[in-house]
Amino acid sequence: MPVALAQLELDDRLGEQLRALRATRNGAVRILVRSRGWPLGWLQVSSEPRQLRPEAMVQAVAAQLAPQVWAHLSQPQQSAPTNGGPEIDVVVCTRNRPRDLEHSLTALAAQRYRRYRVIVVDNAPTDDATEQVARRFGVGYVVEPRPGLDNARNRGLAAATAPIVAYTDDDALADPGWLGAVAAGFFSDDVDCVTGLVLPSELETVDQILFEDVYGGMGKGFCERIISFRDRRAWYRPHGFGVGANMAFRRAALEQMEGFDPRLDTGTPTGGGGDLDAFQRVAELEGTVVYRPDAIVSHRHRRTRRALQRQLFDNGRGYGAFYLATFARVRGVERLRVAGAAAHWFFGLLVVRLARKLVRRERLPLKLILAEIAGATVAPFCLFRAHRLRAASDTTAAAVTAKVAADASQGR
Repeated sequence: MPVALAQLELDDRLGEQLRALRATRNGAVRILVRSRGWPLGWLQVSSEPRQLRPEAMVQAVAAQLAPQVWAHLSQPQQSAPTNGGPEIDVVVCTRNRPRDLEHSLTALAAQRYRRYRVIVVDNAPTDDATEQVARRFGVGYVVEPRPGLDNARNRGLAAATAPIVAYTDDDALADPGWLGAVAAGFFSDDVDCVTGLVLPSELETVDQILFEDVYGGMGKGFCERIISFRDRRAWYRPHGFGVGANMAFRRAALEQMEGFDPRLDTGTPTGGGGDLDAFQRVAELEGTVVYRPDAIVSHRHRRTRRALQRQLFDNGRGYGAFYLATFARVRGVERLRVAGAAAHWFFGLLVVRLARKLVRRERLPLKLILAEIAGATVAPFCLFRAHRLRAASDTTAAAVTAKVAADASQGR
């Protein structure tokens, strides 16, 4: 059954918000409760939207979210800036999805934070539809001819000039306060990366609900966290820090890391892992990641079982490729730590989920569990193929550069 999504701001007039909620379609409703813009959690409402009343809503918030409300109100409140923070370049990587891009750019145009510009990276396009959308919105536009999300991210980094570079996806919608919260996250020079909450933009199909509620979705919770990688216990487990649809870095840190690993993520044989690898290399710089739940974007999850199965397969090979690439990069005892983290991840994936399935305590369908395990199993072959393709691409690029230089020196 489809679930309607809504938001409720505790500091605004409740009656007016409820009147808007009653206008939604009948059926299940899931409400994101916020206070002064800060998300406190989901409110599950069993009533039909037309039956919602202020007294019932207050009682539901008190019953389901009272600890979160009191914890939030007891903390000193710092509003996200609209001006006065750092300049931010927002990079949106896309390929042949002009309609999605249009929605994404519309959301970015509504940001309350004003010190930013948008750069659209058109990855291996087959037509000019993406360029037309970018020109219509008046944002920056560059082309990355080599397929691969990390290639596109690196092209966006090369085009960026601001000290902070933020990344979001073309199928994600930024909350109006997103960039303000991102800017507030860079409160210290020690902070190299800020991530935020990723919510579903719709829960219209069984498989979208399955991904969000059973698999775990993309959100990392409603509590702010400051993760200092001087504490080595945080190393090699970056999947808890954020996702690529909602991440921002100091440009200097990305340049020190030499950008994103082009062997990883969508558009390559590995299918994912580029964001995890970037978070991990922030750790190796002994930087700090700040997770701010009020830095919100909404993501449209896969709508069909076939698409969800492919996504979990990609998750498996992306995670596996990330761990293999990290193992190859580090030296000495750190390799043992990487192997331990990878074994912990794979053991949880293979043994725990399958065991829970056997005793009928696992709600994720067996076919989806096996898809992720299959992805993890083929990860070594995928990374090897991605490495070979990258080496061939670099060789071709070097040959073209040499020929151009030779022609120029001969005056052609």
